Amino acid sequence: MEFISFRSKEELCKAAEDLAHLERRSKSDEFREIFAVGIAEKRKQVALERYSGGRVSLGKAAQIAGVSFWDFLELLQSRGVSLNLSSKDILSQAEGL
Repeated sequence: MEFISFRSKEELCKAAEDLAHLERRSKSDEFREIFAVGIAEKRKQVALERYSGGRVSLGKAAQIAGVSFWDFLELLQSRGVSLNLSSKDILSQAEGL
């Protein structure tokens, strides 16, 4: 494991401490989980932005997001992002996976 140190606003620390207390976990464990969840969400956000901006393909966006092709399609739908492809293009890309 690697040690990471950063400064945070007091209210964020307090919120993490409150969550740790509610879940009966250490503050360090809580911060590790929050950090992991945040990274996963940020990857999805970057992938959605790049895909909707036409900078990456559907397959590449799924890879950036760290999810399967099919899960990325569901993510697009859940976030209201329209497909830049026809159904024929989708099947063609899915076959390449």
